[in-house]
Order: sequence, then C-alpha cells, then structure tokens
Amino acid sequence: IAGIIAAARDSAPMKAAENILRMVLKDHSDNAQIVRSLAVLMQAAGRSEEAAEFYRRVLEIQTDDVIAMNNLAWIICEEQGKHQEALEIAQKGLKIAPNYIDLLDTRGVAYYRLGRFDKAIQDFSDCIRLYPDEKAAVTAAYFHLGRTYTRLNEADKAAENLKKALSLNEKAGVLSDADLAEATR
Repeated sequence: IAGIIAAARDSAPMKAAENILRMVLKDHSDNAQIVRSLAVLMQAAGRSEEAAEFYRRVLEIQTDDVIAMNNLAWIICEEQGKHQEALEIAQKGLKIAPNYIDLLDTRGVAYYRLGRFDKAIQDFSDCIRLYPDEKAAVTAAYFHLGRTYTRLNEADKAAENLKKALSLNEKAGVLSDADLAEATR
C-alpha cells in the first residue's frame, strides 16, 4: 500500500503512509520490508537524506538487497555527489546480481560523474542491449549514453543516442525536465 501511495505522490496519503510505517517500525525494527517501504516513500517525497538512511538500514538487515543498493547508490551519486562511494556500492551489488540492469545504469552514471567515460559507455550500452524494448527505462540509458558521447566530443554518436532518447521519451515520458532540456539542447 505504501508503494502505491508513493507512486501517486499525493502529500496527504504519503504522510499517512509514513505515520503508519513508522508506527509499525517501532515494533518491527528489523523488518527489511518495512524499512525499505519507508525508504521508497522518503525517496518519492524528495527526502533523499532520510531515504538514504533507511536504505543503509535495509542493507544492515539484509546485506544482499540489490534494490536497496541500487537506490542508495543513485541517491548518493546524484543527490549527494559521493560518486566513488556510489560506484563501490554498485560494484558490490553487481557481484551479487551481474545482470541487474538498473544497477548497471547506476554504475554507469557513477562512472560518468567520475569522468571514466569508457566504462560508462560500456555500462549504458549493456543496459540498452539488456533492457526489453518496451521497458521505459531504456530511454534513460540512451540519454546517459548520448550525454557521455557528448562529453567525449563524439557528436554523431551523441546525436544518435539523444535523438533515440527523445523519441522514446515521447511515449514513455521518463526523462526529468532537466534531462529533457539537456537532451534537446
């Protein structure tokens, strides 16, 4: 229920879900699912610092939770600027689940932020190859790949991938306003 409420992003139900989850957590502090639900809710509410704390707690309880690793790595990479730490978390997760596509994308973004463009290109290319065609997340992989080629001054490859991302985004609408503006520019 908390996941459904988080997806709706309506503040009153989100606050109610948070209150319920926090109450339940008092009696079940070692329940990874409850902690993960709070993390997802905090992330959806834009409260990334709290979300990161909850994801870290999930990983204390359940050390092999690759979804928590992915979400934590994303937050600390993109919102906290801790690119090396994000890379290390993503690497750990990929040792557990080598073909977890979202985690490959997150690692690619960490590589991109660290200026390791060759490794970022490999990860984004793998994402594109592995994502099912109908999966909306492939749009972000094309965007990330195009952005990486832009940094390498490979205009043709950058344009090709960014155009693909924009085309897919018309159907899926997954790119943020900032990413959409960057891809268009």
